[in-house]
Amino acid sequence: MAKRKSSFDDRIRKAIQATGKSLYRVAKDAEIDVAPLQRFMKAEQTLRLPTAQKLCEVVGLDLVRVKK
Repeated sequence: MAKRKSSFDDRIRKAIQATGKSLYRVAKDAEIDVAPLQRFMKAEQTLRLPTAQKLCEVVGLDLVRVKK
């Protein structure tokens, strides 16, 4: 059975966990509210692009557009 590709959300979640910071600290660093971040981490909510950009900056991920 082929391994499922990691989704964009999964990659951000793993990167957030890898920081070792609390969700509160990550939210503060990204200048976003902690409640939506908590819901995102529990897979109850997705991220809007501006929020994803801020989180990527905080956790060291590059968000790039890929032309098809």
